[in-house]
Amino acid sequence: MDYPFVHGRLPYGWLDVPVYWPQRLIHIPSMTSISRDDGNIYKYKDIMAKEPEYGTLSYTWGRWRVKDKPDAPPVLPIKNTPWQIPAVEEAHFTTENFQKVIQNIHKSGVDWVWIDVGCIDQRRGSTQAAVEIGRQASIFKQAKSTFVWLSRLDCIQLAQAIDDILDYGGQLYDHIDIGIEGVDFDNVMDKLQTVSEYLFSDPWFSSLWTLQEIVLRNDAIVLSTEGESVPWKVARQDQRTYMTMLINHCQNVYTSLEKAIEKTKTVYSEQYPEKTMNAIQRVKQLILQVGFYYLFSTNPNVQFGTARYRTTKRAEDRIYGIMQIYNLCVGRSARPEENPSMEELVIEFAAAINYNSAILGQFFVHVSRPKRGYTWRITEESTVPNSLIMYRDPNDMATINVDLDENCIAAGKCCQLPMLLSAAKEAGDIAPSHAVDGWGLKFEILLDNHINDAASFNAANQQHFMERRNSGTEIDLKDVLVLWLGNVQAEFSYRSNTYFRRNVGLLLSVQNHNTGEGVLHYERLGIAVWTTGEKSTPFEVPIRSIPWEWYDQLVLK
Repeated sequence: MDYPFVHGRLPYGWLDVPVYWPQRLIHIPSMTSISRDDGNIYKYKDIMAKEPEYGTLSYTWGRWRVKDKPDAPPVLPIKNTPWQIPAVEEAHFTTENFQKVIQNIHKSGVDWVWIDVGCIDQRRGSTQAAVEIGRQASIFKQAKSTFVWLSRLDCIQLAQAIDDILDYGGQLYDHIDIGIEGVDFDNVMDKLQTVSEYLFSDPWFSSLWTLQEIVLRNDAIVLSTEGESVPWKVARQDQRTYMTMLINHCQNVYTSLEKAIEKTKTVYSEQYPEKTMNAIQRVKQLILQVGFYYLFSTNPNVQFGTARYRTTKRAEDRIYGIMQIYNLCVGRSARPEENPSMEELVIEFAAAINYNSAILGQFFVHVSRPKRGYTWRITEESTVPNSLIMYRDPNDMATINVDLDENCIAAGKCCQLPMLLSAAKEAGDIAPSHAVDGWGLKFEILLDNHINDAASFNAANQQHFMERRNSGTEIDLKDVLVLWLGNVQAEFSYRSNTYFRRNVGLLLSVQNHNTGEGVLHYERLGIAVWTTGEKSTPFEVPIRSIPWEWYDQLVLK
């Protein structure tokens, strides 16, 4: 197969992150930025090290950069950079505290550190900067340790916030999950809302760059304004707070809150006061917005959907600041001599994801109506339902490629949607123990949000139809094509000592059915998922009996 080329040059991205040593590292004892040579040796005067162990720092500062002011605050005293170290508003953080952070990294046993202001060329239009940004995944992944600096939260208050999250989160679990009586639930929710709003107020939680960095290294150590590590009380002993611990705890809180809401939906259940319900929704919202509920998901589309809550200084950083979660390098980071527009960058990024995996490229649901002609393209206005959060061991059976004219062409096995619906219904009748809501195969239709839910999916009635929202246009099920994208690893089967597979089908509707055009164009409606296991299992027979037909020129719009 020929590689698709971006503007006729480089293939779209890569799946495995190559090992790149940083172009520069800071030698902490001398506060010197030192470039590496071709042998990965960092040498400056009497300092020399080959491939040294180093740490990385995740923090945010770009929104508070001070430019061309005579009374600008002092800058971090890093020597030997060809560029001027940028000054930052002291209301965000002081140079004194920045130095304390670096010294505390040094105290942890690290002599070398990668910090962007001293290791990435800060001069406008630098090609070195574009290349280094494209290598951040490698830089963070091979670091000995990573630190997160919450520059607006002082050590005492941050430590208290961690204690409160542990305490009140534990009380929430005891009351909701275990059913312990005597817990003042209203007070617990009030305290959780207060501490969550305080903790997540730090600008680190609103930066898109830091979202990418914490996905790459969720084992980062948390540092306060003063650069101090924050204690986490475990088994009567204090230890340093790692982001992994905080993320895991936030996930537990979110899960308990979902259970609390479910308990209010029964007829005889206790209803919470309005203030408490508002607190539940607010804490859930905060956890979702910072990306902590699904951060351990193996589907990176989860984080891309979260990116809409994060801030970047430049529009194009909405791609550059998230691309390495996908192990991709696109745009100027791949081709420093070029500077694609935002629209070109978005298309290239989405095309790269689909090229590497048609499953991953479509493993999401549109939240709002996508741009006409680009329904195949993921955007920040997307979400990932629970059934799609795990993306492991993909087996792609279809391809989706974008050519130089930006035509998106798919190829693979297809069937009409009524065939798949009938097979799913039959599988449910054969093996009711495997059925979910009357369907076998754990069959599920996930429509994009601008398409109305169709009651026909629950009845498998081929005469029913779907409607596009806000248009009233009917879509006959017989005109909906299912492109079998492939499958990913699902839950484990102890009976067969192997994993089930979750299959993915892309739902496509003909756009120009009666226009007389020679090539049919298809619009994405959503996806279908169903689970399969052993081939000998009776409930798989209906799926295997579908006469899947190969299509090699599906033009997606």
